[in-house]
Amino acid sequence: MKFLKTFVRHKLRDHNYRHLQRLNDVQYKEVMQHNSIPDSPCEGEAEWLSYWQRFGVKVSPRQYRVFHHYIGSNPHFVPEEVCNCFIEPVLCPEELRGPYLDKNIFDRLLPQGFLPPTVCRRIDGHFYDSEYRHLVLDDSKLRSLLDGHSAVIVKPSYNSTQGDGIELFQPSDNGHWFASSDHNPLTVSLLTNRWKGDFIMQQAVRQSAFTAQFNPSSVNTVRLAVYRSVADDRCHLLGSILRIGGDGSLVDNVHMGGRFVGIKPDGSLDDTLFTQHAEPSPLLQAYPHLQSLHIPEWEAIVAFGKDVCSRLPHHRLLALDIALDSNDKPCLLEFNIQFFSTWFFQYTSGSAFGDYADEIVEYCLLNNPTRILRY
Repeated sequence: MKFLKTFVRHKLRDHNYRHLQRLNDVQYKEVMQHNSIPDSPCEGEAEWLSYWQRFGVKVSPRQYRVFHHYIGSNPHFVPEEVCNCFIEPVLCPEELRGPYLDKNIFDRLLPQGFLPPTVCRRIDGHFYDSEYRHLVLDDSKLRSLLDGHSAVIVKPSYNSTQGDGIELFQPSDNGHWFASSDHNPLTVSLLTNRWKGDFIMQQAVRQSAFTAQFNPSSVNTVRLAVYRSVADDRCHLLGSILRIGGDGSLVDNVHMGGRFVGIKPDGSLDDTLFTQHAEPSPLLQAYPHLQSLHIPEWEAIVAFGKDVCSRLPHHRLLALDIALDSNDKPCLLEFNIQFFSTWFFQYTSGSAFGDYADEIVEYCLLNNPTRILRY
């Protein structure tokens, strides 16, 4: 029975790997077309293929050719599908992900002040306040909960990828609250009809003047890649970028017109912006009036990211989305324990695993069972 379960598990993983590889190949082919990148062997490609095919799979060279175009040779560029299928399941075990994927549980995991204040939430069809006390919610009670807030965000507690289902509500001069997208009034009926599943309502972050100068309509976030080492159990920064929303957008998602720029280890910005198709443009050409190229309170942001990582004991590889509030204090909007988005860092700084690539790969090779299917 154990062998059969292992066989089925491997079959599913093989299928998932091939599916992701096909999708990624299409996406990277589009990047090549947008940027006139030759789809032909380049320096270091053979070594890169040899390094990653130790997982017993056929690796497409297309990702390497794309990143090589921007960064140069690096055997540690991480193929996305290898990360998804062989790295993440070891460092962030699938059977332990469940509660960590629910934004309504974040307040249970992290101390007060790490997250935007919660106004109310819905879990399994029931309403609760910020302290998880059951609410009988009507419009009158909702108005009392909103008292003192200048703006709130409502988002699904599960699967709010690419900004799906996120809505900003603000009060008018007469005290009534309206959705920023369509001006519908905020009522309990609207909440239950627009969000069919669980959701969380939080105070909207009033962002730092530094991040607002890139795009004021979106909360522009720092994406930190953090790894808790299997060798020393300490949390280490692997890489970082600044995500910038498109004009008029509520979210900073790159797939919705946003852009991103790399952040150097000292907290200063790189000089090149990228779109979702990796189309580069000079940062100062897009933003000629920047007051500074250095993320404020950078050391505090890095320390905050490592602190968050240390508080999630079941998972070692995290992508954190951190906003800076009006006082330049870091505030966690979301942590990701799956679909690590290695590509963000590999257009800007090198391997998504930084100096820990060999350690991560060797550990995951040892802790992945021998594959049944070979290519």
